Amino acid sequence: TKQNGDWHRIMESEVLDIQPQVTVAHLDVHPSQDAIVVHCDVDAVVQTEHGEPIIVDSKASQKVINVRGLSGRSDLASLARDVIMRGGLDPGYLMEVEQLLLYLKNRQLARPAQEDSFGRQRKNDLEVFSDTEPKEKANLSEVDEYLELLYDDLPSKVRGATMVLQLARIPDNLQEIANRDGLVLALVRVFRDDWKKSLDLAINIVYIFFCFTTFTQFHSLIAQHKVGSMCMSVIEHEIKRYQQLTDDMEVKRKNAKSSSASSEARRDYERIRKKYQIVIAKQETLLRLALYLLLNLSEDITVELKMRNKNIIPLLMTLLERKTPELVIMAVTFLKKLSIFQENKQDMANQSILKKLIRLIPHEHEILLNMTLRLLLNLSFDLELCETMIKEGLLPKLVTLLNNESERILVLCILYHISISEKCRPMFSLTDCIPMLMKMVLSVPEEPAEAEVVALGINLACHPLNAQKMSHGPGLKLLMAKAVKTSDALVLKMIRNISQHQDQSLKRQFLDYIPLLGTIIQQSTDDQMQLEALGILGNLVIADLNYLKIVEEFNLMQFISQKLKNLATEDDVILEVIILIGTLSIDEETAVMLTESGILDLLINLLRAKQEDDELVLQVVYVFYQLTLHQQSLQKLISESRIQTIHFSQIVACTKMLFPLTQL
Repeated sequence: TKQNGDWHRIMESEVLDIQPQVTVAHLDVHPSQDAIVVHCDVDAVVQTEHGEPIIVDSKASQKVINVRGLSGRSDLASLARDVIMRGGLDPGYLMEVEQLLLYLKNRQLARPAQEDSFGRQRKNDLEVFSDTEPKEKANLSEVDEYLELLYDDLPSKVRGATMVLQLARIPDNLQEIANRDGLVLALVRVFRDDWKKSLDLAINIVYIFFCFTTFTQFHSLIAQHKVGSMCMSVIEHEIKRYQQLTDDMEVKRKNAKSSSASSEARRDYERIRKKYQIVIAKQETLLRLALYLLLNLSEDITVELKMRNKNIIPLLMTLLERKTPELVIMAVTFLKKLSIFQENKQDMANQSILKKLIRLIPHEHEILLNMTLRLLLNLSFDLELCETMIKEGLLPKLVTLLNNESERILVLCILYHISISEKCRPMFSLTDCIPMLMKMVLSVPEEPAEAEVVALGINLACHPLNAQKMSHGPGLKLLMAKAVKTSDALVLKMIRNISQHQDQSLKRQFLDYIPLLGTIIQQSTDDQMQLEALGILGNLVIADLNYLKIVEEFNLMQFISQKLKNLATEDDVILEVIILIGTLSIDEETAVMLTESGILDLLINLLRAKQEDDELVLQVVYVFYQLTLHQQSLQKLISESRIQTIHFSQIVACTKMLFPLTQL
């Protein structure tokens, strides 16, 4: 093999270094302890004398990080930072760790009835199968007897499967059970032939196979016997069966409630209804186990693709309509995993998944709400689905959830994705999102605002209706104070987006802050703060503003010349400086000063050097356009021999190409 060839080649040369490379695969909660499990891939990398890295071995590993002091009143954000630090994890996992801690806290509060990492209730014994709970305790030494029961009548098969299940629930027994080929084959045969005859039998056998799928080393065993395919058949059959039973019960209910129905008929209906509820409860347990088993198997992408080809998505979509939270959690969790791929996401969209999810938001079941929001977050990466969320009325529901501290970050991320669409932005002005957003930005005056909050604000400020709401009353004053006090360039960028709109009454609110902006431009050591301040000042196109006074008071000509001359100046800064020059050129006196300052030469050089940068060329041409609008600056342009070096044909071409696109 290639790996053996690499190894022999290494052995023939001198090995200089062997180092493990650790890559975090995914995070999960510990099944029983208050701990987070970090699943990693560890690669052994060998370097030859030529410095060539070669992976000679790779294996999966995991690290358990115990959570200290977790309780109902714990600060999850602080605990998450502690876990990140002790586990040596990348800070990018912070939000995921917080969500896992939330689950651990809820599981702790819900004990003794615990829930696993996918929200499925797990009880200490076999309470979920109370009808089939054995009176005797299973023993590994009696496996042959349990095997014989699987060849007997139906009650014996149920008893035999129940005893094997007791053993399978202990992880240490799984390898011993797997080694007994006869037992596994018998379980597969009974499952294939008899699962329709007894829900208890089907539940026990699926649970046994589920126990195997919790460990990846047994996945090949499950795949070998096509257990996953049989579980797909079980799910499809039980969904159809549920619909038929429900329709029959509805007919019986109407007959029992009719005025002509006798008291005996009503009693019969109540008796049948109780049996129906027992059957449905068992059926939902079977569906949850089958889904969880398939979810474990879907860790292999090829297996997941086979499930998709067998229409797992429509089946899961149907289960979203069920009322039992634990079953819906499994369906949502599975859909969340599938929604990573665009093809699956499109299938969900074609079947109107958002109409089914909207009823789950908000929801009293915290874990179901959390998983639904995570699914929506995956879906929100598609702008068409974001627009559909607006049409389905999801936006007000999401905004209301901003008050839910445990889900706030998830909701903010979804809202951020929605706000990327220009069509969706004006809809935010019809909700309470803007006031709530402003409150979150300004809540802690001494510290920078949360990145998720400001990112949403930056997008929303691009629409005039939202910008008006943000600047209403003391809003603009408070934002400016926040940005300056905390040196928060993101808040200043949000203010810059507010300043870009054509509303003159909105622009005039910035007049009081021009001195502050000039100070930031001249004195700030933060490049981003300086860039945003330049952008704000460049946006202030106000007819009667004394631009000449601003230029002289803050010595902007010198600042502009320095930035344009410095070859190390970033393109973003150069662009904002040119936009500022275009704004200053609105005033005739300032335009004349520009023509006499030598800045034109610098602009000409930029036009030649950056001719492939359409935005920069556009802004340079716009400067010349503004200078030609004033008689004195126009005469100065014409009289200057330096200007004759410009290829005016290029400028005209740029003007024809770019100006129609910009509506200058």
